[in-house]
Amino acid sequence: MFLNYLVTDPGTVHLTKSGIAIAAALFTTPAFGLKGPKTRWMAFLIQLHLYTSLVSQASFSALSDIYSEKLLKGTILGANGANAILGALGAVLNLFVHILVRHYSTYEPAFLDGYDSKALSVVVLTTIVALVSTVAYRNVDAWVRWFTNDITAVVLLLVSAFCFSSKYSDFLIPGTALMFIASLAYMKYAPLKDHISSPVDYRTHDFPPSKAQKKLKLGLLAIAGFLGAGIVPFATLAEPPHTPEYRLVMRDDTDGHCLTPPTNIITPFTEKKEPYKITSGPGNLTASPFSNTLAMIRWNAKRMERVPLLLKYKPFFHTVHISMPEMMDDKPEDYHNLTHSQYAHHETIYMQVAHTMKLILDEQPDIEGLMYFHFDSWIDPMAWVDENRQSIWFPTSHNTRQFEGDGPRYMCMTDWQKFPQWWGWYHKWNEKAVTVNGEIIRMNRGYAVEEKEFCVGWSDIFYIPRRFFADFIFLSYVYGCADLFHEVAIPTMLNIIDRSRRSEAAKFQSVIDRIGDCWGGCCDDSATAHDVKWTRCGHRLSYLNHEVVDAHYSRLEEQTAWLGQTERAKTGNGRR
Repeated sequence: MFLNYLVTDPGTVHLTKSGIAIAAALFTTPAFGLKGPKTRWMAFLIQLHLYTSLVSQASFSALSDIYSEKLLKGTILGANGANAILGALGAVLNLFVHILVRHYSTYEPAFLDGYDSKALSVVVLTTIVALVSTVAYRNVDAWVRWFTNDITAVVLLLVSAFCFSSKYSDFLIPGTALMFIASLAYMKYAPLKDHISSPVDYRTHDFPPSKAQKKLKLGLLAIAGFLGAGIVPFATLAEPPHTPEYRLVMRDDTDGHCLTPPTNIITPFTEKKEPYKITSGPGNLTASPFSNTLAMIRWNAKRMERVPLLLKYKPFFHTVHISMPEMMDDKPEDYHNLTHSQYAHHETIYMQVAHTMKLILDEQPDIEGLMYFHFDSWIDPMAWVDENRQSIWFPTSHNTRQFEGDGPRYMCMTDWQKFPQWWGWYHKWNEKAVTVNGEIIRMNRGYAVEEKEFCVGWSDIFYIPRRFFADFIFLSYVYGCADLFHEVAIPTMLNIIDRSRRSEAAKFQSVIDRIGDCWGGCCDDSATAHDVKWTRCGHRLSYLNHEVVDAHYSRLEEQTAWLGQTERAKTGNGRR
């Protein structure tokens, strides 16, 4: 039951439970020799086509419900005593399942984790419901309880739609109407003589069961119990089905865009207990702060003539990765290695960033981070010495020339009208982001996600430290399958990482350092030579403006010469 609530809303769970009535009708007569009103079958046949997919679960639940009623009415225990026994057995089974899941999954929290005031209120309310249910078991037939559940299901569906923003198909209304018709048909036309005594009294014979039958029944119940205890942890660890909303936005898997997110690489969230991490580069300017960083330089179209200029970044980075569509004619579109890739879909370029990160995790233990930027960006490598390389770096626009043309400023919101002038809302990317957020919550991998919150921001320059690679990879696979545009997907993913990975010792300290002196935005190429020299990064650099190009690349050449000079000086001192 708790697993059901984990992957769906209370209304759907209760609607599923109401399907037990069908399974009970199918199983009670052959399994227990019980009788019932003939008109009951008319009601069950009406409901049958509504619950075809629920037969397996409802059948097992129906058998359990009927046999529980039989046991409860055959004992002299009161409601409190029966609940105490059921509660004790439930605690033992839950502890057993918890140990199994904990053994196989690092994401399973401690047994008593999460018991805040809301959780305790759930326990109290569940206890009250259990007491009432036990009294109902002793005084009300199972048939009446099942149809009472139908009314409860409708109420919970309405509450779920309001409180959980659940979305239901158009078949809900006729399905609910048929469910009520079935209930009324049973309540109105059921012969009273069939209900004078409880279903336990409807026996085909009065012969007491033999000892062999009792042993067989006990053995079958024991086997069913062990199977149930084994199924629960398996179902907990297994991947639940996608949400219906997410299925609607998933891409076709023909191009390999909907890869299964690699949950095994996600690091446990225990690091939240650790102090806030700070790592900066050497302060004497004798080494590049990016000496252990991969530079991923992106082109959205094939422009091989620009590559030699961009390779002037090589002295500052551990590795320079060139990402350009159709760069290698003899290789498939999805081919990539540590230095090259030719991903063709710029809208979801974060997918290729994730692939490169995965390659680094698998093969390059010395690389500590990834700096992504477009080829028409500029980066002043030596201006980043004092930055914390354990944090994410993400730009904030610093351009006043083109208010509408510099791209969305980095911000998170629940209402797109907080930034109404951006053209991207026409494509309803905010709605798609919310849908993917719901899918991440359903996957239950430990991320702190505000389902209604989405973010925007121009994402042509950013830095991710190695410790967040696994999170970026996992989230990219989920957002990439939904084909979400990078200027919504990347900032939203980074916001989720920030919420999920903050140190509890510094909970108000973001793991994102916002770059305030990064000039421009997504689409403004009006930068001057003064803008390039005055800021440590920016976008866009017009390659048709030779003054601007010379201002940037001459600076790189001067810094390269300086690094070479200091390296030779260190080598000479070492020989003395």
